[in-house]
Amino acid sequence: MQKICERCHTSNEHTLKSGEVHPLCQAVVDDIPSNTTHNDYILENGLFEDRNNFLSFCQKYQFQFDTLRRAKYSSMMILYHLSNPSPMNFGKCCIICCAHNVC
Repeated sequence: MQKICERCHTSNEHTLKSGEVHPLCQAVVDDIPSNTTHNDYILENGLFEDRNNFLSFCQKYQFQFDTLRRAKYSSMMILYHLSNPSPMNFGKCCIICCAHNVC
């Protein structure tokens, strides 16, 4: 839902910053379905259980999000690991030495 300012809410027209004036009117929509069903399945994975799991996973595989290029690649690889799970994808990380898969 979009929010509108108080001036637009109480008036029947709105003036844009460019000076263009357009009328406000209520739109009636009749074809919205009342019940929607989703056939999505839920991926069970402990990667996003807590912040430390995800951080250790990203550190292990050197996924970075500091630039758009790296964020795109890292996101793509995370989705790949979610859809193709292996038993040692992530694990606990030691808070002192950052060793992975600490019991």
